[in-house]
Amino acid sequence: MKKFAVVLSCLLMVCVLFAGCVKQEQAQEETAEPFDFTIYDKALNRVEQVLALSQDAEIPEGMEGIYEFGQIYGEEAENLLGYQYEDLNQDGTPELLVGVSLEEGDVFLQNQIYLVYTAKEGEPVKILSASGRNMYSLLTDGHLAYFGSEGAAYSIFGEYALNEENQWDCTDYYFTHEVDGDFENIGVFHNTTGNFDVASSNALSITLDEFYELEEELTLRILPLSDYIPLSDFQYIEK
Repeated sequence: MKKFAVVLSCLLMVCVLFAGCVKQEQAQEETAEPFDFTIYDKALNRVEQVLALSQDAEIPEGMEGIYEFGQIYGEEAENLLGYQYEDLNQDGTPELLVGVSLEEGDVFLQNQIYLVYTAKEGEPVKILSASGRNMYSLLTDGHLAYFGSEGAAYSIFGEYALNEENQWDCTDYYFTHEVDGDFENIGVFHNTTGNFDVASSNALSITLDEFYELEEELTLRILPLSDYIPLSDFQYIEK
């Protein structure tokens, strides 16, 4: 009987401790401050400014893709280009994605991401930028697909994941390249460094058709920016 009482007492203590931990976690969740999305307002204002630049204007570094978009679509650019928030590395800080996601029309208007910002010490920090030959799209698992080109014979596609340090880890990088300088013999290469470099890549024993089949499989995982807000709806209020 005494032994039973001791066991019962221990069980009650465990229950009390468990209940206390649950309440503490709930209290922390309730007191956690919501993310301040206005941190990204300065970045969005900068995007609007670059969209409106004249043809002979100086292009800010990393904003080439936004400038090209503005030059191509003119006054419609702010209606087509938009933004969306996604916590890409699940660290509790949503990233700002600037891009476009239309179901029909020009391929450059379908699920393209031109900029990604994260927040650090209350300021927006640009961690990715794209241009006409280097395009990114959001994937279903929060990774980004990459599609690029280094010329007529050089097609590239790959996949990147944002790590806890807000840096991009390359998980796959495929590209085509001539073999031993012979442009009549185009091979397929792969690495996980994200470098367009034959010497540091593995030559794959697959055909070009199989290369493009792998690329098609990647495109099937693309997730449209279904919640993106057109830049025309953004109003900048300077603090």
